[in-house]
Amino acid sequence: MFSFITIAGNMDMAVKENVLYADNAIDMLAIDISDVTAPKLLKRLNAVFNRSYGWSANVDNQPILIGYSRTNVTQVLDCNQQGFGQNSFPGGGGVFWFSADVAAQSSIKTPGSSGASGASVGVAGSFSRFGIVDPYLYAIDQSDLHVIYIDDAKNPKEGKSVSVAWNVETLFPYKDKLFIGAQSGMYIMDNKTQKHLLC
Repeated sequence: MFSFITIAGNMDMAVKENVLYADNAIDMLAIDISDVTAPKLLKRLNAVFNRSYGWSANVDNQPILIGYSRTNVTQVLDCNQQGFGQNSFPGGGGVFWFSADVAAQSSIKTPGSSGASGASVGVAGSFSRFGIVDPYLYAIDQSDLHVIYIDDAKNPKEGKSVSVAWNVETLFPYKDKLFIGAQSGMYIMDNKTQKHLLC
């Protein structure tokens, strides 16, 4: 059985015990998917992520969504057009940004053990910004690692945020480490203390 949940501003997700954790712009959602035909919002953690959406306005350093309209558009592009083969197309008074490579990636299962503790891990994509190592859900935005406690899967609690680097892109938990890829290199952190080990 298949189901689709529309989540505006979603970039990544993770699942534990029939609970889907997904970002909704700057918020974190916990959604009960035990019945995929009738998902239920369990909890919303407000303003977890400090995301920049390009040229959007900021109020008190909090990104805001001022509105959007959903429109299906088909546009034929000339191969010589600026941006073709890249991830942006200027035009229409703005720039369209996309990431087709992320959509094409298959899901992978991370290793079933986290060192001697034997903690369970979740399933994540290869360009993942979320990773689960019980009792934590780790999530990254452009510069920070966010720790969310999910020992009670249906009642997540926001923990601390740790500055990592600028342009953080991907997160892989493995054993007792968190491998965090950024445009400037790989950062390795301890997954229990969230302290930098190597940069």
